[in-house]
Amino acid sequence: MITVTRLNGARFAINDLLVERVEANPDTVVVLSDGKKFIVRESLDHVVHLIAEARAEVRARADRVEMVDVAPPELRLVTGEPSAKEGEPWTQ
Repeated sequence: MITVTRLNGARFAINDLLVERVEANPDTVVVLSDGKKFIVRESLDHVVHLIAEARAEVRARADRVEMVDVAPPELRLVTGEPSAKEGEPWTQ
């Protein structure tokens, strides 16, 4: 997420993965992939910098994730009606 400022001074966050393009004509307009547009105080270059920083932070955090070699949990399909007593497993 990046935090930007509306022209009225209100701050808000945008999901940087949804930004399709940023325009400067002369106001900076952030256009999302769904077509929504936001006019912001930040310059085009600054918005691009914020997006690059946000994505770099995600990559940096991903590098710190430790892979653990553990068998996945066992999942079983339970069929039948619920038992009469609360907390007991379903029976067939």
